[in-house]
Amino acid sequence: MKDNSNCCTTATSQVKNRQQAMLCPRCNTKGKKIKLITIKSLLKPKSLATIDAQEQYYFCKDPDCKIVYFNGNGQSFNSQNIKLKVHQKDSSPEVAICYCFDWTRQNIAQAAKENRLEQITPSITAHIKAGRCGCEVNNPQGSCC
Repeated sequence: MKDNSNCCTTATSQVKNRQQAMLCPRCNTKGKKIKLITIKSLLKPKSLATIDAQEQYYFCKDPDCKIVYFNGNGQSFNSQNIKLKVHQKDSSPEVAICYCFDWTRQNIAQAAKENRLEQITPSITAHIKAGRCGCEVNNPQGSCC
């Protein structure tokens, strides 16, 4: 006969471990699940060589935290490991807001000065409808801006 006396404890432990894996190890912010294709596209080669393709990775959105990606086994990557500047981690004007169509803070500020802000969203929307969006490989969050 199978002993089921620890079944609830085991299930509770598994849920707890999954929840902990979703928290950034540095700031405890809940991480956003990231597809492996995003990690593969945006990590620098030396960092890419260290990933475990079987692991689930997460994005830390906290602007004060140095970690960009992490997994449940203690592995993490910061901005120096990423090929591009991460919007949430870098406040400089040249950082992308829309990674696919090159809308930076600077470009948006210029559009505001020229009273062209209302053109930005329809432009991005038209590109997305035309199938040109590549957020899973361009945006560190792995999703549309």
